[in-house]
Amino acid sequence: MSDALKKASDAASRTWNVIKSIGPFLIAQSESASEAYARQKARLANIDTAQEMMRVEAESCAKVRETLLAKLSDASPVERIQIQRDLEFVAQTVRQIGITSLALEYQAPEPEAADPVPEIEGHWIDRFNDLARKRNEEWRGDLLARALATESSKPGTVSPRALWLLGTLEKPVFDAFASILDLCTDIGGGLMIPKANDKLFKKPIPECPVGGSDTRIGNLTFQLSDIGVLSNSLMAERQIPQGSRFLARYGSSAFMVNCVGETLSVSGTIPTALGDAVASFYEPRFNPLGLELFTAWIEKLQANDKYNVVPA
Repeated sequence: MSDALKKASDAASRTWNVIKSIGPFLIAQSESASEAYARQKARLANIDTAQEMMRVEAESCAKVRETLLAKLSDASPVERIQIQRDLEFVAQTVRQIGITSLALEYQAPEPEAADPVPEIEGHWIDRFNDLARKRNEEWRGDLLARALATESSKPGTVSPRALWLLGTLEKPVFDAFASILDLCTDIGGGLMIPKANDKLFKKPIPECPVGGSDTRIGNLTFQLSDIGVLSNSLMAERQIPQGSRFLARYGSSAFMVNCVGETLSVSGTIPTALGDAVASFYEPRFNPLGLELFTAWIEKLQANDKYNVVPA
């Protein structure tokens, strides 16, 4: 198979993964499932085509809803119960289509040398569909769409536990974790809040949506202690071996750090693997305290001749 054909096939597979759960509604009933599946996969290399198909399906759901509502006034008590159930099913399907369509916009661009993309496990899709059909807040729908886009490109990346957490987190808990992520520095590709001194860690977090104007990092870590997204604060430490060279970044501020003299131990607040999974679907916001924490840590490294720290 030529590279061009292979990429088209892989792109179609990723797109098909996104709409797999809605696919049966989009396949003509007069055709055999295998023939329709093959034809759809070929067409779906174009994401615009897939989104248009979803738009048509959403319009079809709207027409079904109008028909059901028209029947409601003259229905018997038993029929009204069934119609109300059908209306709720249609509403759930529309919500599912909305999140699935949004996931197409978040699909990662095709890499230069992509391996064949397998289909998403049915168990994962079932769990996703259950969550996507609920009355999700806008922020949660966005996270679920990002999770589906990631899983469609590389099945097995988003664990069922991470997916469940995205779909069930309460808003205050999500806001608490988001506030932690807003303060995190990217240290060699890993997120954490480096602890250069206790004073900054105890400083109130500006514009924190949780707990008011006096909320501190410790307040947030305590609130998040029972959901498994942060490492034990008493043991959280990252070891970077001597001789390593890595990029440290907060916002637009970045430094290259070279551990020339000894292993670097960085203590602070560190997300767990589950926390990292959730963090990968969140776009952090700049927070002045995050920059302060980052700057204090960089200055501490620059004062130690065991580390070579230069702007990147």
